[in-house]
Parts: sequence; structure tokens; C-alpha cells
Amino acid sequence: MLTVAIVAWVLLCILILSQPFLVPRLARAAAEPESPDRARRRRLLEEKRALYRELHDLELDHDTGKLSAEDYRGQREHLVGSAAQVLQSLEQTPANPAAAPSAAVPAPAPPEPSPQPEAGAQRDCRFCTACGVARDPEDRFCRSCGQALK
Repeated sequence: MLTVAIVAWVLLCILILSQPFLVPRLARAAAEPESPDRARRRRLLEEKRALYRELHDLELDHDTGKLSAEDYRGQREHLVGSAAQVLQSLEQTPANPAAAPSAAVPAPAPPEPSPQPEAGAQRDCRFCTACGVARDPEDRFCRSCGQALK
């Protein structure tokens, strides 16, 4: 009798501990209804990420010589156009559908002007043209993206 109780207790513990693996997250998320605006925004964000990834891969293919300049231009125009449409749709979709935009929200203050360098000081701040990360003048390749620097 004691053995049966111990086996039942062990099986119950295993069942409880394995529940997160048995019930997929998507099934739990599907139980909560998603608003159409939120679903559209999520889909647009996924599409934006995919387009950015494709643009990055296209740049790498062109830089390594896998793609001719003519093919590169055509594919890049198509991807940039698609990305622009997705970004425009994202701007039109409310970020938080529960919160309505308020007209009483003041516009953000303009940024403070950056201090001007002294007249005699030499400015030696350079950035990667591909990703915009600051670099040292002696760098030949970008530390962030690996782009060859000129």
C-alpha cells in the first residue's frame, strides 16, 4: 500500500514539473484574445525584422562579390520599397490600442545644441558608414559590423 502511494506521489510530481513542456506557450497565448490592431502591429514588426535581415544579407552578398551591381540595385530597391511600406503601416498602427492618443501631450523639447569644438582643436571623430558606430582613425574595419573602412 505504501509503495502504491509513493509511486502515485512521484508520478504526480513528474506530471506537475513537466507541464510547461507539455503545454506549448502558443496554446496558452491563444487563450487570451488579441486585438486586431495588436495582431497587425506584431505581424508588421516581424515583417520589418525579416526585411532588415534580408537587406543585411543582400549587402553582404554584394560586398563579397556574390551579386552583380545590377542585381544588387534591383533587389535593394525592391526591399527598401517594401520596408518603407511596412514602416509607414507601423506608424499608422497604434502602439498601444488601449490608450487613445491625447492632444494634451506636449511635444518633446528640442535637443540641446552640442558644444562646438575649440578653433585650434582638431576633430578626429569618424563613424562607420554601414552601421554608424564610432571608430578610431587607424581602424581599417568596423568593430561592430566588419565593414571595410576607407
